[in-house]
Amino acid sequence: MKTTITAFIVMILLVAACKKTGTAKEMADPSIPGTHTGIKWQKIPANPMNKYDTMGQRHNDILIYLRTRLKEIRHPDLQKINQFAMEYADSVMTVQLPGSFFSTVPEIVADEPNGYATVINSISYSSDVKTSLLELIQLVQTVCANKEAVYEDIKNAIIQFENSISDNQTLAPEGKRKILEAASVARHSAYYWLEFDPRGKDLKDARLLWWIASITSDIAGAIVSGSSVYAADCSEYAFDLLTYSLP
Repeated sequence: MKTTITAFIVMILLVAACKKTGTAKEMADPSIPGTHTGIKWQKIPANPMNKYDTMGQRHNDILIYLRTRLKEIRHPDLQKINQFAMEYADSVMTVQLPGSFFSTVPEIVADEPNGYATVINSISYSSDVKTSLLELIQLVQTVCANKEAVYEDIKNAIIQFENSISDNQTLAPEGKRKILEAASVARHSAYYWLEFDPRGKDLKDARLLWWIASITSDIAGAIVSGSSVYAADCSEYAFDLLTYSLP
């Protein structure tokens, strides 16, 4: 199964890289749901003990924005996803990101069959931080692989992991931050793709491994970039690849 998914992802990425799409600027609508922090649904996946939990909250906010702006697009259009991610960053976060900021998104998504080991080993952090990040990815993959698992099972498993990181006296503060930010994205992403966006639930019921890939891609994106915008971009792109391109 992994070999088949790998081959399809590589093939799709090659095709997608050759496609050209329109670049017309579309203005942000401040009334679109999901473009403001503090939304009620954000309380469900929250972990108040993680002081970096805004990372995951913002990630989900961006995913809602991307889905609203992408509307009826039914193919993996990375250029559009990037455009709307930059639009969100500019209009909501007042941060201007260049298009090149997202240039490595296809590489991140394509590393899923490796458990994102290539991505994690490329970052400039200590070996114990990298080990913990790999453990986080493996934890999410394992818990989510249980078809009977509900969101609370996934959330509780990730929070237990977060607690162990917070209690770890050997990790440097910056290393803890990197891990806890990634865990926040993991917890919120699982909620988004299982409970909030019905497309995610449909994919989980039909093709479990591909659903897991949608969740873990943004964890890897958060790890490599430290950005909720980049992480959400990875997640939406991975979902669109797996949903609209694979048979």
